[in-house]
Amino acid sequence: MFEVFTPVDHEFANDDFGVDQYPEVLSKNEVGALDLFSRGLSLDGIAAQLYVAPNTVRHYIRTVHVKYGVTSTAHATRVAIERGDLSFTEDIEAERSLSEVEFKSLELASLGFTAVEAAIARNVSVNTLRTHNRTIKTKLQARTIVEAVRRGFELGYFNYPVKDSGVSALSVMALMSSLDKIN
Repeated sequence: MFEVFTPVDHEFANDDFGVDQYPEVLSKNEVGALDLFSRGLSLDGIAAQLYVAPNTVRHYIRTVHVKYGVTSTAHATRVAIERGDLSFTEDIEAERSLSEVEFKSLELASLGFTAVEAAIARNVSVNTLRTHNRTIKTKLQARTIVEAVRRGFELGYFNYPVKDSGVSALSVMALMSSLDKIN
């Protein structure tokens, strides 16, 4: 049987907003690549700004995933902001506010849920979830969901810092399905 690993199981985990759950320090290049990626730049654009090859940028982003123990760049962006590795300005303008459904979709993306996992957790089709994500990106003037997560922090949609409970996407889906059976 396979053992499920969550950030809370890590020997460095504590209750101080999850900051010490990710003890590895990012290099200057890793922070730079994640920062530019979360601002919506392409791999080629980031490579040009950092004066490295696009494959090197991919390596930096993969290393960030490993150091933070996450599987998505949206989740890595959230962790980096919560840790203080990424800073942001709060002076951007967004056309409209997000609906509650759109916010929940953005929050699930920021926690590392895939489109399929988020659709199951929200009890909607994957196409509906993708429509929500397109609307979120339009409203937040973002090209990618990773950039939308960053803008969500900049606009104050997330209570900052958010304590990482170490709850996995699968455990949330299991909880939601058990609640549906009760109702």
